Amino acid sequence: MSVNLSVFAEDTHKQSSGVPIYPLSGEDMFFSVPRVGGFEYNKQIQAIIKSIYGIYHNHEDVCMATVHAAWLGEYVTDFGGICDASDDSKDLEFSRANCRAIFANKAYHNSLVGILINKASSFEYYLTEEGREAIEELKKR
Repeated sequence: MSVNLSVFAEDTHKQSSGVPIYPLSGEDMFFSVPRVGGFEYNKQIQAIIKSIYGIYHNHEDVCMATVHAAWLGEYVTDFGGICDASDDSKDLEFSRANCRAIFANKAYHNSLVGILINKASSFEYYLTEEGREAIEELKKR
């Protein structure tokens, strides 16, 4: 049986503006993350690597967890459902400064950063409505 190629149709607006990704199922915490992969993302990653490690660096010395954390700090477009780490009763409001501070914390580089990067690499978050419908049809088979 043939499969309609629309299952791979991605929404370019979602790719750049981000979609809510929930790192913990069943929780309200979310981060709106642009699509990981593609031309723009690769340019942004290369610029971050140059800014952190300089133009002349050994590729072996590049820590991609650090690079991905810096990318998230700059390109996450929103977040919510997060308490201030120093005060559980206070919700942390989205701002670029707060976003950078979250992802600058090295304690999150191997957990939160990895989860968000992995999920933002999945095309399913960024599908058009037609793509979503095509996926649902495939699931029914």
